[in-house]
Order: sequence, then C-alpha cells, then structure tokens
Amino acid sequence: LRWKGGKFSTRKGDTIHLSDVIDQAMDRARELARISKISKEMTNDEKEEMVKKVAIGAIKFNDLAQDPKKDIIFDWDKVMNLSGDSGPYLQYTYARCLSVLDKTKIKETKNIINIPEKINLEEEALIKELYKFEEKIIEAAERFSPAVIAEYLLGVARLFNEFYGKHRIIDQKEEVFRLFLVRTTVSVLAFGLELLGIEKIEKM
Repeated sequence: LRWKGGKFSTRKGDTIHLSDVIDQAMDRARELARISKISKEMTNDEKEEMVKKVAIGAIKFNDLAQDPKKDIIFDWDKVMNLSGDSGPYLQYTYARCLSVLDKTKIKETKNIINIPEKINLEEEALIKELYKFEEKIIEAAERFSPAVIAEYLLGVARLFNEFYGKHRIIDQKEEVFRLFLVRTTVSVLAFGLELLGIEKIEKM
C-alpha cells in the first residue's frame, strides 16, 4: 500500500491502522455532506449514516478496483471524488437515478411498447454497456478479480451521467423509454455494488 504524496498522517504515530484510514475517510465524507444540498434536509442520524456509507464504500472501492498484483495507490483526492473513479461516484450516480424515478409520475416501465425509431448516441452507448453486465460478472469470476466489476460499474456511471447531462427525461415524448434506461441502470448499479460489498445510498 503506497500513499500518494508521501506520509499518511496518523494520531497514533507512524504505524497506519485501519481505524486511522476510516477516521480520515469519515472526516472527508462529512465535508462532502456539509456542502450537499440533500444533506441539509437530513436529520443528524441520517447524515451520519450517509457519511459512514460513503467513507467505508470509498475505502473498499479503492482496494477492490486496483490490480492485486501491483501496489495499491491510496490518493485521498481520487478516493473521495464525487465526479471521478471512486466508490462515492457510484453511490452518487445511484442516488441520482433514484431522484429521477422519484420525480416521474410514470411508475412502471417493464413493458415498453413505443421504443423511439431513433435513439441518440448517449442512449445507444448506455444500452450497449448495460447489456454487458452478465458477461462482466462471468469474467470477474473467471479471473478472480473484483476490479472487473469495479471498472465496469464506473463505465456504466460515466455513460449514464453523460446521457443525463445531455437529455431531459421527465415530460418528454421519450420519457417511458428513458425511464427504462434509468431503472435498468439502477438495477445494474445496485447489484454491482452489492457484489463489491458497498452499501447503496438513496439520497446524496
């Protein structure tokens, strides 16, 4: 385990304990919560529960996402990044999906009758990536590598956020189809995070 930028600051001396890592992760997660609009609507207990899930999820993901044959690099800026390759980024994307589903009046999209004649590039890319989920699970099992799942989920999250950033979902003629993409993304992220032992966050 190598720390980017040199030494790791501990309260107990030079020996790095897991408790020190968790304490720092919790502190950094609290800072993320402090600037979050959603957290302002939470009780202190709800906020602290979210902080714990973010902190533990960040540490787990950083470990599982790296090649076990190489030194694990620990970079706090990357580990806690809400817009980069991190556990919190996956948790945030999951919460974003749920926020979309909470706002729509359409609560069922299992049977899609009207698929748009043309789908945009972002929709197409997301569909293709979601379709790979089963093969990625098999690949991870065959290679004994959770990093396969971790990298795949990051790809799904990136493509979903690109789609989300460029196209409205609610009150559009494509709403049912796009909600199907959101729900499928939720399912993939939920199952994938569960495979990695990382807790989901519904509001973030």
